[in-house]
Amino acid sequence: DHFNTYTVEYINQVNKIWLEEYKVDGFRYDATRMIGWSLSQPEYGIPGWTSAIAETDPNAYQIAEHLPVDPWLVNNTSLTSSWHDSFHDRLLDHIHGGNPSTLTLMNQVVRLYEYSNSGSYYQYPTQAVKYMISHDEQSFIQEMIVFNNFSIEQARAKDKFYATILFTSQGIPMIFQGQEFGLQTGWNDDNGNGDYEEKLEYRPINWSYLGTASAQSHLDHYKKLIQIRKKNPALYKGTFHDLWRYDPERVIVYGYKDESTGNNNDQVVVIANFSNFARTVYDVPFLSAGTWYNIIDDNSTLVTNDGNYGVYTIPANTSHVYTNNIYMLNTDPEEQNIISQKFRISKLYPNPFNPTVNLNFVLYQNEVMEISVFNIQGKKVRSLYSDWMNRGTHNIIWDGKEDAGQSVPSGLYFISFKTSSYTETWKISLVR
Repeated sequence: DHFNTYTVEYINQVNKIWLEEYKVDGFRYDATRMIGWSLSQPEYGIPGWTSAIAETDPNAYQIAEHLPVDPWLVNNTSLTSSWHDSFHDRLLDHIHGGNPSTLTLMNQVVRLYEYSNSGSYYQYPTQAVKYMISHDEQSFIQEMIVFNNFSIEQARAKDKFYATILFTSQGIPMIFQGQEFGLQTGWNDDNGNGDYEEKLEYRPINWSYLGTASAQSHLDHYKKLIQIRKKNPALYKGTFHDLWRYDPERVIVYGYKDESTGNNNDQVVVIANFSNFARTVYDVPFLSAGTWYNIIDDNSTLVTNDGNYGVYTIPANTSHVYTNNIYMLNTDPEEQNIISQKFRISKLYPNPFNPTVNLNFVLYQNEVMEISVFNIQGKKVRSLYSDWMNRGTHNIIWDGKEDAGQSVPSGLYFISFKTSSYTETWKISLVR
């Protein structure tokens, strides 16, 4: 009984123990509608639980599985986010031969609407977690092979297409259960009764597949998507643009532009063909004139003189991601990305810089952090931070001055990020 005072008090005490003693990052509410809520009784149900958790730890991540989803609830409680079920279900419709309109694909897949093109939607991209596989839903690859007679090669190729949409849509992309290396996971009708009820027996991950060429190709595609999502601020904080929808061809065009203070004019344009045939479209709108790079596929370029590209042909079930700035996406293993890493450097920008540089990073747990600047001779010229720091996203600005307040000369400098158990150093260049 979630509306019983004793139940509420007990659950709040248990949640507090998880947060304060076990330092969990957050909670996911399974079948949120079965817990219930009433804004006339905000101390009970989901409003009561989420507000109590937020009071104990404002950084606790609280995600709702709605059955069905309800953006209104996320917008009006302490919930952090929710499954974006429309993203999953509309793409599932597409897998099974449905023909969602280009408006539906734009609004309910790429954007933040849920099961409607005009109803309630998430106010912020961080409120929607987009997924292709979850604890309840099998992989798209399994769906294509078992129910649509795809070959494994065809299914994995189409999975890459959906993955590109996942990482370039508004919202938070979630990866689950070997998805990133193209694992086929799902339930089977082992007893032949047609119910496919063996849902809890289909989760073991076949790690031996990871060593195959097919898995590595899939993983490389995901690595590129992850890197461009992390590196390009247009994707993680830019303004969204619904650029065009070619209805007969089933092609949509959308983009992002970083308009934050001190931006590097980063822009991204995505052209996605949801048709089963190659399509040619005309006057494709880009966000600006100039050179654009096909960043995920081959870094091939196209040039728009007026912001539109005259004739563009795109293969079936394919999406192309263009950026106006070149990014080098490395698919080789990086030693610094080991699991024990305590923080992640998002970006140091601009680089080269004059007179200030932004040091943007994420700290994964509360930690003593030291951030220092060294010159090329190895001498420390500035201590930027040396204190306890709470987990979360941080931005430190170096103004190009030493500790004494004097401006340092042009040259190469090294930014050292150091915790009790991990150190990472980045190189920057000051050009006056």
